Amino acid sequence: MITYLTKLGTEQKDIKSEARIEAEITELVKEERPLLLYSSSQNIDRLVSFYKAAKRTGRILLLDIYTAHVLDRLKDFARLSHLSVDFPELKVFYPYYLTKRSFKEGNQELMYKISSYKLSRKDIVEKRNKIMMLVRNSMLSDLKVIDQFAGGDNLKKVNFIYSMCDGYLEEDSMLKMKDFIFESYHQLGAEVTKLENGEIYKI
Repeated sequence: MITYLTKLGTEQKDIKSEARIEAEITELVKEERPLLLYSSSQNIDRLVSFYKAAKRTGRILLLDIYTAHVLDRLKDFARLSHLSVDFPELKVFYPYYLTKRSFKEGNQELMYKISSYKLSRKDIVEKRNKIMMLVRNSMLSDLKVIDQFAGGDNLKKVNFIYSMCDGYLEEDSMLKMKDFIFESYHQLGAEVTKLENGEIYKI
């Protein structure tokens, strides 16, 4: 049996189903503000929940190139949404460092294959309140550029969904991401907590 961050054998009583998580995401997505999603590209159930929430609310689910690659590789083995004309809600963003590494590792074919579904930084700014954007620590510089593009404050009052183990929150790269979100947008405290009004939301 292969599992990812399984809760099998834990004593935690309040374990949310994907249906419940999808409903919570859908409610949060209804707000007219940018939405950043922090989750593993291998957590397929969560990606499906993100996609369903985007489709229900008329949003675009913006993938990074690595996540797009994962879904592309799995599409022949399961009925998963992936970058294609059949799933217009899905688009892709080319983060600077991840794109540079992908070309260096010889993945040019994939980069060109999905390029027709690309959103530029300008596109993201123009559609920011209609986008659910998957982010990772290495994208912090990209987010800062997007925030300051054409006048600045483009990610003002951003909602942030964190959907991984709490242990990752204390890694140096994640602390920088948290500082950027807190200080630039929410001016919240130093602790990530579950918020009822939906600014930073752990699921």
